[in-house]
Amino acid sequence: MRNNQPVNNNEVSLKDNASLVSSTNLKGVITHCNDAFVNISGFSHNELIGAPHNLVRHPDMPEVAFSSMWQTLKSGQHWLGMVKNRTKDGGFYWVDAYVTPLQDNGEIIGYESVRVKPSREQITRAEKAYKTLRQKRSPFPIAHRWRPLIPQLAIWGALIAAMAVLKADWLVTSGALIAAFASILIQRQTERKLGIGSTKVINDELMAWIYTGHFGSQGAIEFALYAQRRRLQTVLVRIADNADHLKQATLTTLDLSGTTLKRVKEQHSHTQAVGKTSHHIQAIAKQILDNSNSSAAASSSANTTAQQGLHDMGVMVTQTESLQGELRSTAEAVSRLTAEVQAVNRFLQAISDIAEQTNLLALNAAIEAARAGDQGRGFAVVADEVRNLARRTQESAAEIQTIVNGLNQHSEFAVEAMKQGEQSTDHTLELAQKITDVFANIRSGLNDIKHITDTNRDSVDEQSRAAESIHNNLSQLETLAQDAESLAGGMNKECDNLALLMNDQNQIIHRFQQGI
Repeated sequence: MRNNQPVNNNEVSLKDNASLVSSTNLKGVITHCNDAFVNISGFSHNELIGAPHNLVRHPDMPEVAFSSMWQTLKSGQHWLGMVKNRTKDGGFYWVDAYVTPLQDNGEIIGYESVRVKPSREQITRAEKAYKTLRQKRSPFPIAHRWRPLIPQLAIWGALIAAMAVLKADWLVTSGALIAAFASILIQRQTERKLGIGSTKVINDELMAWIYTGHFGSQGAIEFALYAQRRRLQTVLVRIADNADHLKQATLTTLDLSGTTLKRVKEQHSHTQAVGKTSHHIQAIAKQILDNSNSSAAASSSANTTAQQGLHDMGVMVTQTESLQGELRSTAEAVSRLTAEVQAVNRFLQAISDIAEQTNLLALNAAIEAARAGDQGRGFAVVADEVRNLARRTQESAAEIQTIVNGLNQHSEFAVEAMKQGEQSTDHTLELAQKITDVFANIRSGLNDIKHITDTNRDSVDEQSRAAESIHNNLSQLETLAQDAESLAGGMNKECDNLALLMNDQNQIIHRFQQGI
């Protein structure tokens, strides 16, 4: 058996109306205890919960007392007994303990103990009895077992003495003795029956003597009556204890109900505000959707325009490339023409040289004709004509040379212009290619913009539907909030009524306890 040390002689007395309540599982581990038990034990609530109940066992308690208790409890019966407990600092306190086995579907699942303050006479008898038990001696003196017969023996002695003094008639004396014997016999049988009936209620001879100070049938009857009183008191204590917890829970519920009602009202207000915001978001989402549709249409139109521009640039590039080819061909033709003009220049130079030689020959012929006189007159005329022809040939060759020079100059200008035109077309082609690339990039960007716009439009459309759904849900939530507010108000009112009922119940229990 657990021996809790150290101990001292500092006694702590329970208050007259105090009730110590605790519950344990089948292994004796504390699962519940009230504040009165915590306060008198000196242990904290956390130290008690989960600890074995013998944490408060005093070493002065004899082992046989607890053996009797456990034997009684395991049989499913209630146990009533005097217990000396130890406080945390080593002191002690006496309790009148009523222990009840807790059952569920006929199976014992734990134990519950309700302890009250015992009388000083009960404590004195318990101290004497437990001291003798610790000394391995019987707490019942032999003389005590004959104590119930003393009144009957006294009656018998008085009758016999009276008969001797009065010298009464034998017949009268015999009748008196028979009547006295019959009276004693009837009384004993009645007490025996009551005693047997009492032991069916509770059967513990030691505790009967400790509680009542009597042995035999009288002690059993008084102990049974006291046990029934304690049983009823225990029930009332547990009801009162539960009622206190229920009252506290009711007050807590009432407070929570008030807080809930306040929060529900705030939630209702916030729900309305969110509903307005949701409606505004829905309108904004619709506007964004319209803008997205317009943006998508504009992007599509710009994409079409870019596509047309890209096509036109392709046509222009093709035409420019064709023009470049024509310019190249023309430049080549002009180059060939320039070469031919240069060849004509060479021919004209040769003609000019021939004309000059002819002119010199004609001049020589004229000189020779003049020397010949009349014989050379005809030859002089021919020479003169040849000289005129040579002069006109030189003049014509000079004019042709001028024309050819101009043509050559213009050909060179044309060739240069063709080269510049070709360079311009090359540059134009480069620019056209760059513009084509720009249009391609623009078209690609517009396609990306269109894709993003379409995606945004789908997202905004989905957001709009979600906003509409949220708005509808918020409308339903607002309705539910109104219902919750109404229910919370009703619950708050019912909690008030429940608190009043619990107060009335506590007063009824208190009045009933005072009557026990």
